Amino acid sequence: MLLDTQTASVNDFRDDIAGHLRRLRRAKSPTLLTQNGKGAAVMMSLRQFQSFAAALDFVETVEAIEAGRREDAQGRTKSWRKSRAALLRVASKRPKPR
Repeated sequence: MLLDTQTASVNDFRDDIAGHLRRLRRAKSPTLLTQNGKGAAVMMSLRQFQSFAAALDFVETVEAIEAGRREDAQGRTKSWRKSRAALLRVASKRPKPR
């Protein structure tokens, strides 16, 4: 996705915001905005952003599952029954609201 990135200066973008937004909606790649010749920001269409966010969410979910599997393999997890019993013990020691 980033291999096809277009580049525009912040000044060019500011001078033709509508044109750049049209190109972003049609383009399949984001635009790298530069300031003083250095990367400053990335602009992408809403559809690209939603796709990127969904992919990131998927990756983070897979990483969390993998971490859980590693912890389980290392014996660092508790059964639901033991966890529930511990929570009930803590809850029973709390003062009741009046």
